[in-house]
Parts: sequence; structure tokens; C-alpha cells
Amino acid sequence: MLKWIKRYYVGKGIKGSVKIQSQINSGKPVTGVWLITLSNYPGNILEIVPAVLLSQKQLYDTCPTIVGMAGSKPAAIELVKKIIEKVYKKTGEFDAADYILKNRG
Repeated sequence: MLKWIKRYYVGKGIKGSVKIQSQINSGKPVTGVWLITLSNYPGNILEIVPAVLLSQKQLYDTCPTIVGMAGSKPAAIELVKKIIEKVYKKTGEFDAADYILKNRG
């Protein structure tokens, strides 16, 4: 099963986020939704991934913790921007993973 933070961020273009989350969790291909995940790569803060890719078992099994979703790639980019700005204003750092897991996880 995919890992989601408890209070994930929801960006523009998403209606019925709980239903969408359920569809993604069940491995169904969900188009038009972009997920924001914590990054597994050193030096990266967050990743933006089209949800439809998670219908592939290998990607589903290796997906990092999901912290948000948006209805388009531009909306996902805007959501990431807002998350990073909030983290920096609150902590003075860019450690989004630590902040998100402690405050929304």
C-alpha cells in the first residue's frame, strides 16, 4: 500500500480527494492528477509524479511518501512552491520532509 501523510496538501483542480486517493491506492489508473512526494534522491526536496504512473506495479511499490495532489502539472508546481515557501518561513530551512512529517504526518 502507498504511504500518505495524514493531512496531505490538496492543490487546484482536485475535487473528491479521498475518492481519488482510494482509486490510486487500489492501483487504478488515475489520469489528470499529479502527486507530490517526498524525494528519495539526495539534494531534491519534493518530486512531482503523474498519478497514472502508479498503475505500474513496479512504480507503485517504490513510490515515496505522498504529501499532496493537484489537478494539473502547473497546479502541482504551484503547490510545491507554496509548501516550500511555508517550510522556509516557519523554519528558515528547506527541510520539507522533516517539517511535513512532524506537522502534517
